[in-house]
This record gives sequence, C-alpha cells and structure tokens, in this order.
Amino acid sequence: LVVETGRVHASEQCLLANPDDPRWTMAIRFPVFDAAGRVEAVGTFAVDITERKQAEAALQASEARLNAINAANPVPMNIARLSDRKLLFVNEPYVRLYGLEGVDLDAFDRGELYPDPAARDWLYDELAAGREITDHELTLRRTDGREIPVSLTSRQILFQGERAIVTTSVDLTALRAAQAEVARSREALHQSEKLNALGALLAGVAHELNNPLSVVVGYSSMLREIPCDPAMAARAEKIHAAAERCARIVRTFLSMARARPPQRAPVALGEVVMGALDLAAYGLRSADVEVEADLPAGLPPVHGDADQLHQVVVNLVVNAQQALIARPAPRRLAIRAWTEGDEAVLEVGDNGPGMDPDVACRAFEPFFTTKPQGVGTGVGLSVCHGIVAAHGGRIGLDTAPGEGARFRVHLPLSHAAEAVRAAPPVPVTAGGRVLVVDDEPEIAALLKERLGQEGLSVATASSGRRALAALESGGVDAVVSDLRMPDMDGAALAAEIGRRWPGLADRILLITGDALGTDRGRLGARGLPIFEKPLDLAALAAELHRRIAGVRLQ
Repeated sequence: LVVETGRVHASEQCLLANPDDPRWTMAIRFPVFDAAGRVEAVGTFAVDITERKQAEAALQASEARLNAINAANPVPMNIARLSDRKLLFVNEPYVRLYGLEGVDLDAFDRGELYPDPAARDWLYDELAAGREITDHELTLRRTDGREIPVSLTSRQILFQGERAIVTTSVDLTALRAAQAEVARSREALHQSEKLNALGALLAGVAHELNNPLSVVVGYSSMLREIPCDPAMAARAEKIHAAAERCARIVRTFLSMARARPPQRAPVALGEVVMGALDLAAYGLRSADVEVEADLPAGLPPVHGDADQLHQVVVNLVVNAQQALIARPAPRRLAIRAWTEGDEAVLEVGDNGPGMDPDVACRAFEPFFTTKPQGVGTGVGLSVCHGIVAAHGGRIGLDTAPGEGARFRVHLPLSHAAEAVRAAPPVPVTAGGRVLVVDDEPEIAALLKERLGQEGLSVATASSGRRALAALESGGVDAVVSDLRMPDMDGAALAAEIGRRWPGLADRILLITGDALGTDRGRLGARGLPIFEKPLDLAALAAELHRRIAGVRLQ
C-alpha cells in the first residue's frame, strides 16, 4: 500500500476465516503527521461491512430476477418517463409487436406508433392526473406501417427515482378476426334459419298451389288436344303456357328449399336455366336487365342433382343482377351453353362493373363479400363452388374492372350407361280399373276424365280409409294416391295395401304437391314412382299402362 501524502485510502476485503460465514471489512488507512507536517506514520482502522455487502448482493439478485421475469413476460410491456415520454425499458414481445427490431430505442419517437396523436396525449394526461388506464382499446401503427388493434393498460410508478408509466399491450388482431368470424357465422345461421322457415312455408304453399295448378295444366292440356278454331286453340295454348310457367316457378322454389341427399341423374341443363330465369324474372325486369339466353335444343344432359344445379344457376343470376344495379343502363345478362369434349359449359356473364384482381381472387371464399350488410352474406358463390366441385366439375371467373364478369361452369356430361333409358313401348292393355285416391275433388275429377280417355276405368276415393274400403270389393288393377291426406296419408295407404293385397304392391303410383317432410327416399326405394304436381298426365297414364301390363322400368 502506497500512502500518498495527505490522502486517506480505503479498501474492502473479504475475510474467509469461516468459509460458511464470510465477513467483509473496510480498512481505512490515513497518514499521521508530525509537527513539521511530515508523514510520521500510517494509521489504520477497520469497519465491518458484512451486512451492507449482503444487502447489496440481495438487491442485485432481486434486480436479476425482475429483469428475467420482465424479459420472459409474454405480454408486451414498456416503461416510459412521464415528463418527456422517453422509453426507459421494453421487453422483447413489445419489440416484436411494434416491429422495433433494429431500431435505436433511445432515439425512437413513440409518437410514430399513434395514427392519432390526440389519443396519445389523452393517455398521458390521464396518467399525469393520477388516473389509471385499463383495457383501453385503440389502433396503433407498427414501424412497417401496418395498423394493429391493441388494448392498453397503464399505471403510474416511480422508476429509478423518477415518475414513469408502465404499460402492457395486448394484440387484439386474432380476437377481432374471431369476433368477425363469429358475426359472419351468426349471420349465416340466421340466414339458414330463415331458409328453413321459408322451406316449411313453401311446403304448405306449394301443396295448396300445385293442386289448382294441376287442374289448370291438366284441363288446358286436354283443351289443346280438342280440334277447334285457331283463336280458341291459341287461347288454350296461352293458358297452358302460363300455367306451366307457374309450375316451373313453384318447382324451383321447392328445389331451393328442399333438404334431402343429392340424387345424381341426367339433367337437362337448359331446363335448369329456364327455371332459374323464371324465378328471377321479376327482379331482372324491375332492375331493367336485358336477358339473352343461348341454349341449344340438342345440348346433351349433364350428370348431377337437378335441385343443386338449380341453386347454382339461381345464385349466379342473382349475383349478376345485384352487380348490374350498380351501373347505368343498358344492363345485360347473357347466358349461353355449349359442349367441350365430355363436358357441358354454362357461361353466365354481365356487363356490370366487374371486379378488381384482389376481389376476384377471393370471390369463392366463404363469407367474403363486398356487398353492404343486409344485401349479401358472402356464401352464394362459395356454395356454387362447393356444389360444382362435388359434381366433378369446376367453376371459373373472368373479370376486370369496368368489363363485367363471366362465370363459367364446367360439368361432366351424362354417360350412356347413366342416361335415362328410353321407356319401352306402352303395352296395349284391354283396359283396366284404377282407383284414384285424393282429398281434392278437382284433382280426382281431372284424373278420372283424363285416364278415362286412355281407356281405363276409374273410381275415386276421397281418403285413404275409404280407399281401403273400396279395395275390399276387389277388381282394382292399380292405385293412384296423393301422398298428403288428412286421415291416412299415401305412404301409410301404400304400406297397408302391400300388407293386405301383395299383388297390388307394385301397382301403386303416388302423386304429391311436394310435402318436404315426406320420406320420399324410402318410398322410392320400394319401387313406388312419385309424380309431382302439376301432373304430367301423359307420363302418368303411360306408367299406369306399364304397371297394369306388368312391365316396369329397371
């Protein structure tokens, strides 16, 4: 130890007399001067500073633990001085959340994170006044410019002897996305519930409408076959055409509302399109949309489910109609179909505003829509995509801003083995006795007259129980029964006939106005043909002749 003149020197040392209990001392050395002012000797005394050193060690350990906790905290956190808003501490999640990697935090102005500077001023004013901020939601901006929704919680603290604020940030991006998804799902569920209610309503309405429609269609068909003057024939033709159009509209409504497993069969694409246009006719006319349809008469059938394909075409037509409303006249909707190899191609195009590329690439995404709330749910085109894909086809979109949109649907043609077999020639029967069971007198009268013209003897019954009583007398060759009747429906009547008169079990024909709750699949599996109202009387009569003659389509 070199003691300089006039100086006091202090040093610390650890004494290890007892390794389990180390003691710390501070040795203070000082010069002793003689009368002449010269250093005569060096004085020394020692102070026990063990407790101070232990307190310092404990403080360092506590700070290390706190730093480790803050660093490992998954919640973004920062501490800023209240006076000048300078950052004093940030953890790694905070850096990642706001994109501060590689940023000089000492020089960084956190005001850049706030798109609205007034929002930051309000936060600091509240905290300076001693109030706390809890779960305050606002939008901040990362250093890369991307805005993120966050929830801030801030408190005033004393940090390193200065007033500061500690703030935690919670990223709400995933929560907002989940909330939006829940809202979309809720809206889709609401739409589904409305469709279910509409389906139940349509079941009753269709049954009530199809009975009088059957009468109009049936008698107008018979009038067309009666020789008369041209003017009367023209009137009968107009009545029949109008009734057939009403029947197509009702069938299309039912196709959209009917909930049943898909039934694949050859489908006439032209008929599907015309049914969809009939359904959307009023909306297209009221929107002043000119419709051009190019549907070749000889277009081969496609293999699919007619009801689902109806839904695809209706969705595409309605989508085009809604797009066209946004542009001035003239508004045009063009539908055409053709074949390409083993596929039929249906194109639905409009001269509407078209779509931007970023919108077009998401057009078939579920719940994505650019339409205002209440106009669309974003499920129509995604449903179309799913149906077409399930049919082994594909759907594409050709569009550009200001150039309209053209949807092309490719569907596989029906193969020869899957095509509807031509009906065998109707056997010439020596008559036959048919029992018609229907609780609608007009339908029963129509069938009695029309089947009588086919050489059949017809008796009628107004209920299932009365039909059973009539069958007790014998002599009945076939039964035509309505499915929906009050005392015993057609399904129960068919089951009872099969039990009591097995020979008639395969000579039962069912007719229906389409009660959606009826188990049609079970009846069809038993080989019982079901004719929907309005009735095709010629097809019904032909099937009766085949059944009576013992000829069945396989």
